[in-house]
Amino acid sequence: MHRLAQRAGPLAVDDAHLDQPARAAGVEEVAEERLHVARVEGVQVEDARGEEVVAQIDHRVVVVGGIGHAGSVDRSRAACVPSPMRTVVKLASLVAAFVATVAAAPRAHARAATNANEHEEPWLERLRQAEVVVVSGSADHMEQVLRRAQVRFVVVTPAQLPQLPLHGQQILMVNCTGEMSDSARERVRRFVTAGGFLYTTDHAVHHLLERTFPNTVRFNGRTSVEEIFPMEVRGERGLLKHIGGTSAGQGHARWQLASGGMLFDVLDKQRVEVLMSSKAVAARYNTDGALGVRFRVGDGQVIHVTGHFFTQPGQRPEVAAAGQAFEQLSTNVVTEKRAARSQLDELYSVTPKREVAIQTAPAPAAAPVAMPSGGAATAKPATKVRVLGRKGDYVNVRDTEGNEGWAPADAF
Repeated sequence: MHRLAQRAGPLAVDDAHLDQPARAAGVEEVAEERLHVARVEGVQVEDARGEEVVAQIDHRVVVVGGIGHAGSVDRSRAACVPSPMRTVVKLASLVAAFVATVAAAPRAHARAATNANEHEEPWLERLRQAEVVVVSGSADHMEQVLRRAQVRFVVVTPAQLPQLPLHGQQILMVNCTGEMSDSARERVRRFVTAGGFLYTTDHAVHHLLERTFPNTVRFNGRTSVEEIFPMEVRGERGLLKHIGGTSAGQGHARWQLASGGMLFDVLDKQRVEVLMSSKAVAARYNTDGALGVRFRVGDGQVIHVTGHFFTQPGQRPEVAAAGQAFEQLSTNVVTEKRAARSQLDELYSVTPKREVAIQTAPAPAAAPVAMPSGGAATAKPATKVRVLGRKGDYVNVRDTEGNEGWAPADAF
């Protein structure tokens, strides 16, 4: 039998034309779609969207995608840590083994999985309604923290970002490493400018923040080893609530650095607020000791920490305990964003009377503002914008997706 991959990770599935026996077993015929197996734990496998869950049968696992994709992977060869590999498999070659597996499974389970897919909201609508959008990576598993906190979220890939209708009321959590295309980084920049919260870890300081928000923070060339350090927390409210003095039952806050983690320096000390630092880290690595920072961009803000969102499989208990500070910080980010909703609604409260192009200059012949995914930005009657200024017969506007430019004043 063919295997989807030897390690759990992004799995590309195409040419998925299932035959009649497979459809009779409760699996729809599907078109091309990408599955992301995020983890293997106990008897369950979940894809990276955090929505589809299926049971292990014998030594194989049946993986059912959001619109009916199915396949199986040998559980003994699936690792808990995702890898960046992309393995393309033709599901037609798996049909016989899959049908036999499904036939042996409880009929009720197969029916429940099918019904869940049939009644789920369209994916783009789920994206718009999500409080948090998690960008998949190769080290972190932020979706596990969010699931326990019962926060509504979706998981996307870096390649999907340019096309996504992200809006300023959301949080974008980027799992390490944060590598993405220029158009994806531009989409992230606009998202933050329109009020979104960007929450990043570790290698993202180099791959994402340095390029998207220059002259704020920068990888200083030093990498860490996995170790726990005492830290100093700059306050006890907002993002830092319940972080100080709670890790591992100690009388002071502690933080874990990751193996191969990227330490960073603060470049703009007026603009960038240091949330957490460590004198011990500063002495060990000859840095300024910053562990977590925040800075504002437009109507939004960026929060970055060194280390990983979630304790990783196989870590020593004391390391895992220190890592709980990450989870508390993540919860605080969601809480603070919820508290800022009404303020952002007041800023973005104007709607156009008709569909109008957003232009690069206040002139009739000015070119339209280009979208990160291509095409021209427009404001429709349902679009909410913030008016930033006025020049003659034009107003400078920014919509909730971060597209900014000029439009005729009489259109609003």
